[in-house]
Amino acid sequence: MIANFRKRNIFAVCALALATFALYFNTLYNGFVWDDLYQVQLNAWIRSFKFLPDILARNSWEFAGKGSNFYRPGMHLGYMVVYHFSGLAPWGYHLLNILFNMAVSVMVFLLALEVFETGGIPSRRA
Repeated sequence: MIANFRKRNIFAVCALALATFALYFNTLYNGFVWDDLYQVQLNAWIRSFKFLPDILARNSWEFAGKGSNFYRPGMHLGYMVVYHFSGLAPWGYHLLNILFNMAVSVMVFLLALEVFETGGIPSRRA
């Protein structure tokens, strides 16, 4: 099945990823907007790995001393990785979002392939 998938769909997956990148490429030149001031520029949690326990145990606005019911450790961890590669340069954070958009587009495509090729929702395979 994997060899069959590669022959038929690897081009489609690459084309979809490239098209998604092309659609969002122009955002790399943009600056921060909306809550980026707080979530990125003023967020001490993304600057040091010593905040990992806080990131994993607290809500996503507690770095600013605010209560919230949002729990988004993946967001902070992603921002932390980007911060250590590009500092506070907006292009790094925009690139992260582009990569996530590319991954989601490919995953939706693969799910659709599975659903339409098998005639239903994929089941667990032994």
